[in-house]
Amino acid sequence: MLSRVGSNALRRPGTIRSMSSSVESPIIAVIGTTGTGKSQLAIELALALAKSSGEGPFGSWKGAKVINADAMQIYKGLNIATNKVTEEEKMGIEHLLMDVCEPSDHYVVSDWVQDAIHEN
Repeated sequence: MLSRVGSNALRRPGTIRSMSSSVESPIIAVIGTTGTGKSQLAIELALALAKSSGEGPFGSWKGAKVINADAMQIYKGLNIATNKVTEEEKMGIEHLLMDVCEPSDHYVVSDWVQDAIHEN
């Protein structure tokens, strides 16, 4: 089942596929309520995938990144209020779409979708 996401991507459960590329990227979504350790789990998963042989039940892995989907962690300067992970806590794992906007910027979910597709 494919559904339209943004203006230049198709979405399948578990993958993002750009219409300009034939490469599919597996996605693991870590979801949950505030303060449950999602960031730490995402970092641990990314570290484990980076150390893996590259082949798994969901396809080939060439490393891993964390794509922030927290609506407030997009904004710069809200570190304490959003419990943003520190550089040290990131343990070298690339974090995307974090600290990319000023608090005064107007940034909506359609902007995030386009940026997430672009980062992929």
